[in-house]
Amino acid sequence: MRRRRSRSRWARWVRRGGDDEQGQKFGDAYSPKSEQIEKGVGILVLGLRSIHAAMIDMADGYVDDDKLIEGMFTKIAVPDADGDKGAE
Repeated sequence: MRRRRSRSRWARWVRRGGDDEQGQKFGDAYSPKSEQIEKGVGILVLGLRSIHAAMIDMADGYVDDDKLIEGMFTKIAVPDADGDKGAE
């Protein structure tokens, strides 16, 4: 999976922190936070996928309702016993 590969590359970079003192300080301070950020982003992605699926279901429901309502207001030609073609 693409996300896992980029996450491990990112985690390695953060853990490494750089070759100088400032980079090491950054890595030491940011590494624990990066795990929390990755977990939070993962939860966000799952939530957005759920919303996407719900929006598709909702759109399908609106299409079905539109077809049902259209059927209620469409005139139907029904021949009567005299051979009349019914409503036009």
